[in-house]
Amino acid sequence: MNDLIFKFSRLISFVTFLCITTSLYLLFFVKKNYSEYDLVWVLILIAICISPLLIFNWVYFKKITLWIEIPNDKNLK
Repeated sequence: MNDLIFKFSRLISFVTFLCITTSLYLLFFVKKNYSEYDLVWVLILIAICISPLLIFNWVYFKKITLWIEIPNDKNLK
């Protein structure tokens, strides 16, 4: 069960990082003219994307982090 939760956490982390990099890429490289409002809006959306990951990791692993370390056998038992 813990292994499944660990893998799910890694999946959420990967999707979160993918969303963050995509949004920053679109803002800085695709959109030629952006305002401070656009930058603040993207930063707010990034914070909204990160918060479920942090909450999930806190509930199941008691760590506030974006990337959970690979659990060893001692932690699984």
